Amino acid sequence: MNLIERFFSLPLLAKDLLEQAQNPRTYLLRVVYALMLYGAALFHYADLNNSGAAAGLASLGRGREFFQLLVNVQTLAILLLLPAMTCGALTVEKEKDTLALLLLTKLSPRTIIVEKFLSRLLAMGTYQLLSLPLFAIVYGMGGVELSGILWAVGGLFCLTIVVASVSILCSTWFRTTAEAFMMAYGGLVVLSGFLFIPVMMLRQMQYARNPGFQSGFPPAGLQENGSVVRIAVGIQALIFSAVFLGIAARVLVPRAFVPARNLILEWFQFLDRFFNELNEQTTGGVVLIPDGETLPSFQPVAWRETRKKSLGTFRYQFRILMLLLAPLVLVIAHFMTDGRNDFSSPFRGFPVFFWSVTVICLIIHSTGVIASERIRQTLDVLLVTPMKSDDIVLAKLSGVRRLIKILSVPFVVLIGFQGIWTGYVVNRSRFTNDPNFWLELVPATLGMMIYMPVMMWIGFQFGLRLRTQMQAVLATLATVAAICLLPLQLAVLSDVYGLPGLRWIRLLSPLLTLFSSFNGGVSREFQRLQWPDWVLWSAVALIIHFFIYGIIWWQLRRNATKSFSRIVHRSEK
Repeated sequence: MNLIERFFSLPLLAKDLLEQAQNPRTYLLRVVYALMLYGAALFHYADLNNSGAAAGLASLGRGREFFQLLVNVQTLAILLLLPAMTCGALTVEKEKDTLALLLLTKLSPRTIIVEKFLSRLLAMGTYQLLSLPLFAIVYGMGGVELSGILWAVGGLFCLTIVVASVSILCSTWFRTTAEAFMMAYGGLVVLSGFLFIPVMMLRQMQYARNPGFQSGFPPAGLQENGSVVRIAVGIQALIFSAVFLGIAARVLVPRAFVPARNLILEWFQFLDRFFNELNEQTTGGVVLIPDGETLPSFQPVAWRETRKKSLGTFRYQFRILMLLLAPLVLVIAHFMTDGRNDFSSPFRGFPVFFWSVTVICLIIHSTGVIASERIRQTLDVLLVTPMKSDDIVLAKLSGVRRLIKILSVPFVVLIGFQGIWTGYVVNRSRFTNDPNFWLELVPATLGMMIYMPVMMWIGFQFGLRLRTQMQAVLATLATVAAICLLPLQLAVLSDVYGLPGLRWIRLLSPLLTLFSSFNGGVSREFQRLQWPDWVLWSAVALIIHFFIYGIIWWQLRRNATKSFSRIVHRSEK
């Protein structure tokens, strides 16, 4: 083998690409992403051109709105999908005990990191290529220059490199995929502050020279310094990526055989020591609710899931609640002391924040119920437990159900306070007569009670059937996204092709029931009717919607308990 062949020989990259090509999940995720991308484009195009015969002419010169939508969707896809695709690059090798064999080859740690990085980068590049026809349509609509499209493509490329490098570093440093997954998102949040420091500084410089300057994002709004800002952020992103990949190459061998750690439990134990010392100094060691150390009587599996996990004891649950409730309580206190009675504005963002945290926590916890037993090689021990299969399933999910209760408290506080404030303070009455008020609070309450268990059972199903937790996480995320967006996309297609009978399928999307401000909510379809009729039909639509998802909840639970023995090859006899 000559020098050129040796330089371009990338066996680990070829192996990863071949494995991705042979995995049906790769093509399934691409199809789901294409449906989401083109569905969002069709949805926006239908709203943009709702003037019948003049629809084609109405879109001329309005490509900038379409362009911003595409860039936002691509950015969101990179931030959500790429960490999930990359965090398992090396943690899967550690979980399967194959990283030692990989280190015994002639590949250096730097080569291993680079080839793993390129395999995920190329995989994400296939997703980005799907948007090329849409960018061509945007350019044909007008309102966007070719230089703007090229700058956007360059920015997405830099963002892809940064996210992939951070995820590779987390995959190298941590022992399990779940730890790398969580810390990658946390690292990206911290890193975003450093990347946008030049943007903020140049905005202040531009505002100092021109007080009438309107700041905005993306940095193209900087009239004179827009190119400078883009180049500065791009160079800074590439430097950070090179540093992260270099650190990953240096720590690959030292971190290859570290024992598994529960970082959340270690953090809670650190807080325990801090608060115990503070309690000893202030109150002399008074404990209001001590944790019992009793052994299980008849439910050992449920006891292990609820007592020996991070979220088992009362003090850990209380701290998680305080972490979620602190922003809400601060906002409530601020607006109560502000003297204004309009609470609609600050409370629009909290459901999005709470549901984002809920989706991530439930998916990671539910998919890891069985995957953690496979990783620790304790699944066989669990299967020989003298319990029925359905009892084992329910006992293993007892920790997830407790997590659902914890995550429900912020929603209860938000919905209860909004209802009391709107009904008693704003409207000066015991019960408000505004139907939109009830069409917002009631679906939010029912959604909290039904959607969370549905996500739990979907995650458990994928965690039971797929080999690794990362595959289960990606499949669950894709399923949840399809449930939320596919009905809306089908409704858009029905409007485009003149099929009015399919437009009602949009009412199946949970987005319309959870966020009434999203596309007008459920009541948008019926507000053309008279006052009592549109309220009645909106209520009927909500009843049918939650009845369908209740059936889905029951069917998922029934299927999981009945098929558990068959999937894990356990004989009830």
